[in-house]
Amino acid sequence: MSLSQEPTFTTLRNRFVCGYKNIMQEGYAGDSGVHPIDGTAVNTTNGAGPHNLQTFVMTTDGTVLHCLPGFWNSSDLACELALAEKLNYIWEDKAITPAHKAELFKRLHLEHLATHSQETVARSHLQGFDAQHIYKNRKDLADCISDKEAIKAVEDPHHDLPYAAFKTTDKIMHERMASKAFTFADYSNFDTAAYTSYGCSHYDKGENEMEIAEGLRPSTTLAIKGKSLRTLTRPTAVVASVIALDDSKNISGAQVATSAKVATNTRVATGAPDQFVQLAKQQRWQEAFACADKYIKEQFTKPGGYEMRSLAALKLGLYQQAYNDASRALWLGSKHATATILRNSAASYLKAPAVKKLADNKLARIELL
Repeated sequence: MSLSQEPTFTTLRNRFVCGYKNIMQEGYAGDSGVHPIDGTAVNTTNGAGPHNLQTFVMTTDGTVLHCLPGFWNSSDLACELALAEKLNYIWEDKAITPAHKAELFKRLHLEHLATHSQETVARSHLQGFDAQHIYKNRKDLADCISDKEAIKAVEDPHHDLPYAAFKTTDKIMHERMASKAFTFADYSNFDTAAYTSYGCSHYDKGENEMEIAEGLRPSTTLAIKGKSLRTLTRPTAVVASVIALDDSKNISGAQVATSAKVATNTRVATGAPDQFVQLAKQQRWQEAFACADKYIKEQFTKPGGYEMRSLAALKLGLYQQAYNDASRALWLGSKHATATILRNSAASYLKAPAVKKLADNKLARIELL
């Protein structure tokens, strides 16, 4: 959100080269509960979710000028980008000695912190659960505490934790950047785990449990109950393997060829998926459909069975069924491109009225069987 809003958007577009990296497999990456599919994006406090997102600002040679952990308000982010530009001039100035550059790096970060407005500071208060995390780990995270005596006096952290005794996230950020460990650090050596250690690594608001209590979307809650974001974003690959085996009968041309490349390094799961692959090799699609259907009854909260049945339905001409199953697979968290390919292929067939009528007739015959 903050990247696409003014004033940050224009600054990034005109003065920076932007890119991104998927950190899901990194040890420091955070995890969370699952938000509703139709949930809306909302503003939060500066520095919230430090394990989930880090915005690095670097020189052309990969030297880190600044790193903003978590979410940041667009106006506050724009100010931090201005600081990074000043530091870039210092880094590129060959007339400045390395020792003086390090001194200026520290000075500019701390001076910038001192100029933060009351509004910026107010937007940078710690989330309650992050403050609790710091309290529990106060020996290791002492640099996040501004009033150690107040923390020592705490008797019940669940009721009388003095939140004013903790530093704000903007202060934690600049003081850490100003330390020797992060002064003009090379990105490849930047200790992201240590830098973002003030926040919880796992956070779950229990949104889906609240929804089921209110009678909302029970099937959605059932599908993701007890699962974390990492679990649901792990890609499924069984159907990609089947498509690779069957790419002589293209579903959608170049898209299938792309999926086939993914499948070459994929290990197919054992059990019903293995059986489905063997049936697909032999073009025994009705049996493959029944195999997938049985697997869904046993694993109805996982996307793999719906992907398999979608492929079988597509081969049998059951285009509405194929579309519904591919959509369900995506709804249950499938991140493999195959689910999207299957849904798009089924949708293209459904656009023709004559084909749809034929598909309805075939579906009726399957139901009779």
